[in-house]
Amino acid sequence: MKLSPDFTFPFVVLMTCVELFTFVTARPTPQGKNGLQMLYQDMRTLLNLVSQERHKNEMKDFEQSLTSLPSLNFKTEDLKSLEKSSTLEQLYTGLKSFKFHLDWIQQTQEEMGSDYSKTKKLAQRIQAISHMVLIQIGTTPPELVYPSLSPLNTAWNLYHANVEILDKLYFFCNCLVLLQLQTAARLLDELCHLTAQSLESLEPLDHFQVIKLLGEGSYGQVKLAVHKKRGTPMALKFFLRDDTSLLSFLREYNLSLAFCTHPSLTSAFGIAFSTPTHYVFAQQPCLYGDLYDVIVPEVGLEESRAQGVASQISGALSHLHSLGFVHRDVKPENIFLCDRECRWVKLGDFGMVKAAGTRVPCVWYSSPYCTPEAEMARKSEEIDSGHLEVDNNGNKQNKNSGKTQRILASVDPSTDSWALGILIYAMLMGSLPWSETVSDNTAYKSYLQWTNCDGSASQERGSGQPENFHQVAPQFAAFTPLAACLLRSLLHPQCRLRGRPDEVERYLGGAWLLDKDVSG
Repeated sequence: MKLSPDFTFPFVVLMTCVELFTFVTARPTPQGKNGLQMLYQDMRTLLNLVSQERHKNEMKDFEQSLTSLPSLNFKTEDLKSLEKSSTLEQLYTGLKSFKFHLDWIQQTQEEMGSDYSKTKKLAQRIQAISHMVLIQIGTTPPELVYPSLSPLNTAWNLYHANVEILDKLYFFCNCLVLLQLQTAARLLDELCHLTAQSLESLEPLDHFQVIKLLGEGSYGQVKLAVHKKRGTPMALKFFLRDDTSLLSFLREYNLSLAFCTHPSLTSAFGIAFSTPTHYVFAQQPCLYGDLYDVIVPEVGLEESRAQGVASQISGALSHLHSLGFVHRDVKPENIFLCDRECRWVKLGDFGMVKAAGTRVPCVWYSSPYCTPEAEMARKSEEIDSGHLEVDNNGNKQNKNSGKTQRILASVDPSTDSWALGILIYAMLMGSLPWSETVSDNTAYKSYLQWTNCDGSASQERGSGQPENFHQVAPQFAAFTPLAACLLRSLLHPQCRLRGRPDEVERYLGGAWLLDKDVSG
């Protein structure tokens, strides 16, 4: 059905009413902090959706002509934006304006016989989110005044307007998402400041009955204990004061206490204190060891167990990422078992966690969990540290004997995606795909050749089943095309094309392994 320009506004109103009824009856929306968290996660989903469409339709150096498109006028110091009704109202009116513009694009696409399914999907997503915002406001919505839009008479005008709407919608969503990330990081800093002022000095044996040692590492020890007055079992995590700064201890404690609400993240109790030799905080006990202990070498886990762990850890990472934090140390030793059968696991050890975007030294280490970008940074450091020259005897000499200039890199969630991919491989195979992530490693080089990332054109993430599956890298030959596609997404050598942890859910349920006798 084609509509004349005179029917545009009634058509938009009718579509809005139908979509609003569908959404209200399908998904109840809570108010308060839970509702705001759901709203924020949906805004991130919308941002990812817009980002994909914007990338496909990228057009540079074109004139911005749609002055009716909204923007978010947040100030950088407005760190609790989602909790302010004025900001929510601004968000609501902005989303409804974008919905109006996308309906205008959709109507024109339909009149021209173009595919309008993606435009419709975006508009429906925006309609659903705007309804969530309305629930959070809790009052009569502000009166909306829609602009008068001229007809789009040519395919070029349609394309131009569509690109501009996507471009501005991307920055509209990104502004809110970035502010929310700042909110969580800023709140963590404030909590650390407050906790530092109230941290008490206690003798653990006066308040806790220590049962046994649960684990230990370079940081210190974790001991199972029972609170003498409350009778509550808990794990006491002891950090050596000589090796741990107070700020590092407080960051890990407060992150675990305030932000680790996902069921597959270890969370802290509100107990933290110091002794002459240690900083200590209490957390939920995981009594059955870590994932490393149950992965049988060269065998792995049962496939159903591996999929269950992958699902839980991907959810835990997605939760951290939604708050703006990156774990940066995902490995079997940091995943703890809540039962003997490995049905419920928790990701822990948050000592390496940083806020996304934080600039940190890029450190390479000899492990498959180390990302390709760390190797590139190492090579840059070697070049910057001084060029090697050859003397008259053919010996290489370094002209610059000064200290190496460390390369700084922004903390990025794709680091966790890479580690999740290596973890899934280890769970399924009981081994690692390569010994270290370096281009001269034979196993890693074969993987690069398989993924067409050894200098040739790389494939876009999410392009479907891997081509030439019979030419798969030898260490991946035991996987089904479904699992191979997942691993190639999470282990993409280019961090910007790497899959997100939440994409794991799309691969669950199907077979990940071929027959066990497949050599690899």
